[in-house]
Amino acid sequence: MKWYIYLLLLLAIASPSLAQDATVESRTNLDMLGGGNYSARTFDNRYKGVKGQVTILPEFVTGKIYTTDNRAAVQPKVNFDAFANELIVKRGASEYVISRNVVDRFSLWTGTDSLYFKKIINEEGKQLYYQQLVKGKVQLVKKNIKIFKEANYSGAYSAGREHDVFLDDQKYFMLIEGKLLLEFKNRKSIQSAFPEYAGEVDAYIKKNNLSLKDEQHLAMLFRYINEIIVKN
Repeated sequence: MKWYIYLLLLLAIASPSLAQDATVESRTNLDMLGGGNYSARTFDNRYKGVKGQVTILPEFVTGKIYTTDNRAAVQPKVNFDAFANELIVKRGASEYVISRNVVDRFSLWTGTDSLYFKKIINEEGKQLYYQQLVKGKVQLVKKNIKIFKEANYSGAYSAGREHDVFLDDQKYFMLIEGKLLLEFKNRKSIQSAFPEYAGEVDAYIKKNNLSLKDEQHLAMLFRYINEIIVKN
């Protein structure tokens, strides 16, 4: 597989002891991406000057990437572009977007915690990355979203935005036995998916005073749902 050889070459230069001058390294990576290979492409600066960021983390961090044939590569500078739903690897002064065709899943180390992402087929049949919050037969996953808002100067006394900006948003989904992806909107979403557990779920929410708009509370609830399923 020609694309896989190029990907391995791109990801292999991880050891600081093998680091080259940034200019040489950038040129080497670009050479690797030539010859009709599109497993990675240069990450452009089209959003330079826009307030906010397309990535979910302000800085590049250590990441572990698993390819579609389950090979792993650790990279010192990785981030996730939530606007384009793309995995980015930084080599020297250059940033590269790794094609979803060659990546199965990846993790990002924030310094205090690991964020896990997996490729899932959504309701439109597209393969996208979702952040995995709860594992089990009923997984809770999150789609990190970046919304682009243009500057707004309308009105003489308007308090509009002076700059284009990226705003954070998210949607939560239920991945049932690794197949069915249902958007979680409210308590009714769970009641519709698991009517047989509706009473137990309601009781757990009331007992623990859970707010389903709180991500940690939502994760608690899904861990409990998995406990119920295991018992039954």
